Amino acid sequence: MKYTVRVTAKNSASSHPGKAESIFSVLNGITSCQMKVPVSYTHLEHIRLSVERCITDSKAYPLTYEFFNDLENGNTFPLSSKSINAQVDIIGPRHDNEETIFFSVEVCNRFTVCVRIRSPSVKIVALTNAQLIQNKEEILKQVDEALKTHDYYKAMMAIINVVNIQISNRRRKRTVTPVQVTATTTAKALSIIKQSLSVTPSLDEASNIAQIISQLNDASMNNTDLESLFDYMMTLIKTYKNQKAIILTEFEKTIYNKAFTAIHRAGFPIDLIQQLLLESQSFSGKFIQDSFMFSSQVDSSSKFSLLGDLIKFPHSNELSIVLGTQIEDRYQNWYCESKRICAGAIVKVVSYKEAQDVFPINSNTLKPQSDIVDIGLFNPNTGDGIEVSNLTDKIRIDMKIKIKASGSNVKHFCLYWSSTQKKWLQMGDALVNNSSAVAICTSSHLSLFVVASTNEDTNQETADTENSVLVGGIAGGILALLVLGILAIVLMKHFKDRSNQVRPLSPDGEAEGSREQA
Repeated sequence: MKYTVRVTAKNSASSHPGKAESIFSVLNGITSCQMKVPVSYTHLEHIRLSVERCITDSKAYPLTYEFFNDLENGNTFPLSSKSINAQVDIIGPRHDNEETIFFSVEVCNRFTVCVRIRSPSVKIVALTNAQLIQNKEEILKQVDEALKTHDYYKAMMAIINVVNIQISNRRRKRTVTPVQVTATTTAKALSIIKQSLSVTPSLDEASNIAQIISQLNDASMNNTDLESLFDYMMTLIKTYKNQKAIILTEFEKTIYNKAFTAIHRAGFPIDLIQQLLLESQSFSGKFIQDSFMFSSQVDSSSKFSLLGDLIKFPHSNELSIVLGTQIEDRYQNWYCESKRICAGAIVKVVSYKEAQDVFPINSNTLKPQSDIVDIGLFNPNTGDGIEVSNLTDKIRIDMKIKIKASGSNVKHFCLYWSSTQKKWLQMGDALVNNSSAVAICTSSHLSLFVVASTNEDTNQETADTENSVLVGGIAGGILALLVLGILAIVLMKHFKDRSNQVRPLSPDGEAEGSREQA
């Protein structure tokens, strides 16, 4: 439809008004789509999804279609790649023993005007264990056929159903001893992932690969294959990062679950786990709205802020941050991309609840008393990290601590993680409010932070050692005085015999030293 806008501007000093006219077209969106799905199906049955009667502006064709499986938790998984095909044939999925399922299709015209249509609920008929095993063998044959024709997308969709079968028939077990030989189905899934990542995947392909990874059983892998899996996850993270996209919540949980499981495996490299976690927090994706993710190991929160006020993260163990006037002045009104003006930035916080094994303090005298907190600042237009360092107006971080003991022997310290040295370094003492169990740290940069303290037993040992040294020092001091007295008598006699030989000690003779600044 065409619209004409006419503007007339009058000036009191002129009798001739100015006039302007602009004509523009507004294309119709997509309407009248009807999605067709079965009323019910048996798990792993071949079914067809389709959409028809989609209407758009005559200049906006052709249309493209992409089909999805919508889960009850709000996540969606693509069932097809985006194409001009208005139908797709799939193997009927089933997740977490659900009895109903929803499908959806995204229809877009060539001007990228899109609409999402969701199906009514579809009933799923479950299979017996014997039927699942039989279907598993048939699907594995389909996987092999797809691999022969290099149709990795089809192979991925098929292998997802296989791993779903395995999840339905196993109890999850935590292992600390890696297996020697990776299970056959898992090895096949790893092969598909490797082949699929031989070229840069689309976001849809990345979602499918992430879904496969989330359902693989780590206990069925040896360490070598698990290291490969970590490399594949790194590749997916970089795919999301390069395309300025937000990591899917389910994949984010998968990253944490696999990282915190791998730390208990004998011989698995800890630096690979650290690298995976740090890389996943190196970007935020283009900002849309506040987001939260919670799991048993990690809480993750992202929010947009104008940076001038107190920033609170109640879900991340009652964390609060004051970024200070320097960051406020720098990023409240700034050129963030292509000379565009940004007001504020994204603040992302990840709170690791039990990460002392992943980021160990490695101290006999210090014990962690807070969650390990990763704080980052990000460009809202690109999701890229913003470098923050060398601030004179330091960032204030208030962290909830777990410590119960208090007294003269207990000291609290603020530590930050050095990515270059791969260890914790001390920033200074933490100011602790024992009544509210909150520790306050200040920092000139953004990093991972933790509050650690000396415990009473350690300090008692220290105190005992200091007392022993004091007693020994007194006895030794008396002996030293006797020796010095004798030495003085000898020297006086010597200098008396050598008249005018006494000279002051030259400054050059003083011991030199240096102190490393904290």
